[in-house]
Amino acid sequence: IFTTFSIARIPLAFLVPAGHGGAEALQNLVEGAVLGTYRFNRYLTSDDAKKPCQVETVVLVSDGKKPTAAQARGIDAALRRGQVVAATINRARDLVNEPAAVITPVALAAEAEAIAKRHKTVTVKVLGPKQCAELGMGMFLAVGQGSEQESRFIHLTYKPAKPAKKKLKRVALIGKGVTFDSGGYSLKPSSSMEDMKVDMSGAAAVISAMDALAQLDCPHEVHAIAACCENLVSGRAYKLGDVLKSMDGTTVEINNTDAEGRLTLGDAITYARTKVEPDEMFDFATLTGACMVALGPHTAGVMSDHDSLARSWMSAAHRAGEDMWRLPLNPRLREQLK
Repeated sequence: IFTTFSIARIPLAFLVPAGHGGAEALQNLVEGAVLGTYRFNRYLTSDDAKKPCQVETVVLVSDGKKPTAAQARGIDAALRRGQVVAATINRARDLVNEPAAVITPVALAAEAEAIAKRHKTVTVKVLGPKQCAELGMGMFLAVGQGSEQESRFIHLTYKPAKPAKKKLKRVALIGKGVTFDSGGYSLKPSSSMEDMKVDMSGAAAVISAMDALAQLDCPHEVHAIAACCENLVSGRAYKLGDVLKSMDGTTVEINNTDAEGRLTLGDAITYARTKVEPDEMFDFATLTGACMVALGPHTAGVMSDHDSLARSWMSAAHRAGEDMWRLPLNPRLREQLK
């Protein structure tokens, strides 16, 4: 028996054939066991809904010889990595599943601050509307100005405790953080608005990822950036025909207030590009339902004009069991992108 870890009430055993898949397979097995038992039933009131998952313990059993000390260390590391990754994924799921009245921009900032407090290798900077205005984030601030909930711009920084002997990559993870998206004055119909509490999923993903990176002693410097706000209608809300000035100085005329994601992310990307200067930059966003029209509800669309980076990303997605599909982003689309 390699190890056990507790989930809920009854034991479940997996036979792991010796030499099959190695550490990565063990990690995936642990992730599957933890993620597969995830439930968000905090607000359900029926007795059946409140029952915990039936699985109490997962036991991994090998049909091979007793592992050497080095193999045992590798096994322990894989099992721990699987548990850490799955736990942080589940935390991101919790943030996404909570109502928008609970997960506000301020609440996401508090989540980021709690992660920084837990880890010496993580620091956090949270900017309010005044600091964002000083940086010239006219697009981001416009999206959130119709809400009574103040916007927050979150910047988490992870730096490894032991700097590498050779220079490694500096990576920026940018997440869309619209905690509720009504569409603004380009109002969504009710059927399209009812799940718009999930429009901060990108922010939940990148903020939670920093907790895992710190626990697993990632060797790279990683920055997580989330521009968090609500897109609501009020007398203060931005309107069609408004002309906004972005952080990089570009002016933008609004012809659809439900195209708010590209506004918030535009300023977030400029911030990352100028303040962080990363070697690689990844943007995570629930940007448009058109992606589900193209790929269905289970496949994430991937867009990049950097072929080698995109290939590395797609390879990582395959290893992790994430269903993704690369969409075209070639020079012939440049005029349409404008």
